[in-house]
Parts: sequence; structure tokens; C-alpha cells
Amino acid sequence: TVLGYRILKGFSVSEDAARPALEHHERLDGSGYPNGLAGDKISLFSRIVAVTCSYEAMINKRQFRSARDGHSALLHLLKKRGSGYDERVIRTLIYCLSIYPLGTPVYLSNQAIGRVVKSNAENPRFPLVQILLDEQGNVPQEQTIRPTSESGGITIERGLTDQELASLQHKQAD
Repeated sequence: TVLGYRILKGFSVSEDAARPALEHHERLDGSGYPNGLAGDKISLFSRIVAVTCSYEAMINKRQFRSARDGHSALLHLLKKRGSGYDERVIRTLIYCLSIYPLGTPVYLSNQAIGRVVKSNAENPRFPLVQILLDEQGNVPQEQTIRPTSESGGITIERGLTDQELASLQHKQAD
């Protein structure tokens, strides 16, 4: 972090643009590094980079661990709100991505299985889903896109991991 900051400053990058390189591993409760900064001592830009960097790290495979799905990565960030990450920044990320990011496999209230294909800016809890397996566990004959809604429609019961989706699709194939 210190080296990245120095490199950016060497290119005459503004302090506002360089600080996130230095501070994006700082945490609101002071548990981060390199300086153990806490609360408002961490710049807003650094807090934004901290949330997005952590989200990106969780959803991508690393040598030492597999990738998380976007929904569980967001839930992990939410668990750390206030102590590790700025809640306003997390809420903004969720607003942009939806609580169920694009591509998230989901179990629906009508027992169908879907995949999120479009977020809903008006209400991030209710995106559009493509039906992968219908209520009877069959693959639809035609591509079916359904809205989810709070009133009278289908809702998302929970996100599924890619492993759960593969298992359900495998059962359907048998």
C-alpha cells in the first residue's frame, strides 16, 4: 500500500486519487493497515476502494481458495458494516449490483430455479430472473424471463451457490 501510494505521488497524482492506494486496507474500527486509521480518518475514496476491492477479491478465484458467488460476498460485507466497511458504501454497491448480482442463481418462491439477468434500480431485492428449471424441475422449452416482486408475483427465497445449481441441474438430467 505504501509503495503504491509513493508510485502514484511520483507521477504527481492528486492526494485524493493517491490516498486510496495507501488506505484501502484500513478498517473503520482501526484494525486495518498500514496506519491503523479508524472512522472519519479514512477518506471516502479509500472506503469506496476498500469495499469494491474486497468484493472483487471474494468473487474471484484465488490460488488458496475458490470464488464466492456475488450474493454471499455482499452478505459478508454487510456483516462487517460499521466495524470494517462503511455502510453507506456497501448500500451503494448493493443498489448498483442488486442484492442478487447479475448471474446469481436463485431459488424462487414457486420452487423454480432461476438466474438473475437484470437488476431492478427501483428495488434491488426484486430483479428479473431467467427460469432455468420450472416448478416441476424441467428445463423450459423457451427462454423465460420473469420479474420478481413484492406484491403477488414470485419472490426470491434465497441465492444458490454454483455447486447447488449444478447439483439441481444434474438431478434434472437423471
